[in-house]
Amino acid sequence: MHRFPAAERGRDHPPPADDVTMTPASARVLDFLLGGKDHYLRDREPALRAVKAAPFLSAAVRRDREWVRATVAELAAHGARQVIDLGCGLPHEPLLHDVLAPHRPDPRVLHVDSDPVVAAHMAAALTTSRTPVVTGYLHADIAYPPSVLDSPVLAGTIDLAQPVVLVFGAVLHHLTGEQTDTVVKEFSNAVSPGSSLVLTHWTEDFAPAPMRKTAEILTHAGVATRPRTGAEITTALERQWDLVPPGVAATGVEAGHRPDTSYAAVARKP
Repeated sequence: MHRFPAAERGRDHPPPADDVTMTPASARVLDFLLGGKDHYLRDREPALRAVKAAPFLSAAVRRDREWVRATVAELAAHGARQVIDLGCGLPHEPLLHDVLAPHRPDPRVLHVDSDPVVAAHMAAALTTSRTPVVTGYLHADIAYPPSVLDSPVLAGTIDLAQPVVLVFGAVLHHLTGEQTDTVVKEFSNAVSPGSSLVLTHWTEDFAPAPMRKTAEILTHAGVATRPRTGAEITTALERQWDLVPPGVAATGVEAGHRPDTSYAAVARKP
């Protein structure tokens, strides 16, 4: 069964739909870096400058997305059946509900984002999907967790009394440190023991100058970007979660990719 509930808006409203082409957005910048076509000139311009500063950026972003899918698939193979994709971005196949379906007969997935362009494209993706899964989309800002956690859309899609996989794919580095701590804490408090957290997060640890310049370019364009060290990410997670070995590690380590843009981690709620 597919659902596309009416969009809800949190306290921090996104720009009006007629202004979106004038303001770069993280979801649409990422869409460009992933090779998508659902972005505007104002998104493309800073993305091109970022790629000039860090020529490896697009390949690393694609690798991050692949890592998230593979990790969610592995969790599903071990029993996970519910996913909340927080800051899901524009749809690029396979979506996470497509990833879960081969492993679980009854998966439930909620996609969450604050970009109105994402809402329009996700509506089309969910209504045309042939994957037998309960899905929902919630138009909300994850920086304000009650806009997600108190939503009837979430209540109609996800059972928080059962374990959930929280996915933060390339999203927390757009939040301040205080916001990140609040988001991790409030979502952790809301989910049941046995839940998992899947994260990728930009860093300057492996390519300091290119990633610092990338963050400056995107922030100046209006897409706040705050790469963090591995130690900072570890500290943010360990307050609420048990990290799964190898802990916070570069996404490209196993394949020997260098330089890398991101750390990745899987954690479980005890």
